[in-house]
Amino acid sequence: MLIAKTESIALRIEPFSRTSHVIAWLAPDVGRFATLAKGVQRRRSPLQGQFDLFYTCEALYYTRAPRGLHILKECSIVNPRQGFRDDWRKTTAASYFCDLVERLCPPGPGHAGMYRLLERTLDDWEVRAPTPATLVWAELRALEESGFAPRLDCCTACATPINGAAAPIFAPDRGGLLCNRCVTPGEERTAMPPDVLAMLRAWQRDATPDMVRRTACQPAQEQAAARLLGAFLTYHLDPLPSGRAIALGLLREGARA
Repeated sequence: MLIAKTESIALRIEPFSRTSHVIAWLAPDVGRFATLAKGVQRRRSPLQGQFDLFYTCEALYYTRAPRGLHILKECSIVNPRQGFRDDWRKTTAASYFCDLVERLCPPGPGHAGMYRLLERTLDDWEVRAPTPATLVWAELRALEESGFAPRLDCCTACATPINGAAAPIFAPDRGGLLCNRCVTPGEERTAMPPDVLAMLRAWQRDATPDMVRRTACQPAQEQAAARLLGAFLTYHLDPLPSGRAIALGLLREGARA
């Protein structure tokens, strides 16, 4: 076995045995990988307290065969993001987003853009409370990075540009918008309101959540955007992570408080 070292963010931690844990990581160079932290629950383990959800860590590990479970040798904290430790709404949103990122990233390299998005999103949410709108933005950007983004500029069937004035049809199974000419007779139709379409188009282009926070987004608009994108995620992920509904519900509750 070879020894490798990389900076990475902990996406998921689960028990492997009474004393060991498996950690799923995302790194800018090696992508998504998993390590076994042997004996971390033992009292004198040097790994205790050196990793947790949302931490950025420098992980030193023994590599196994490609896509195998590597053995964590050492781990040191780079950024603990303590802001998530005392706000359960932030933690719920971050947990769901890490779950989504893991689902969208197959094991292995090639996820540098997704890593930068995850880092940027967690850094923002640690300092400023996430909102339902910034959660939808993060989903859109994650889909963009993974190559599954809905097409919102033109009809996915005939490539006719869509200006949004006529409330085009949103078809998750067709990959985005459809013009009225391309809707199959009898097909279930879901209209995309022009204001929601304009909002989603802008968010899909924004590399940071700053503009999203400045958008005067009404609750009805946010709920429509979340519902439409949720239908898209459900079709392409199936099943949709249950944490999404929980996170959106808590963030909306927090916005009303």
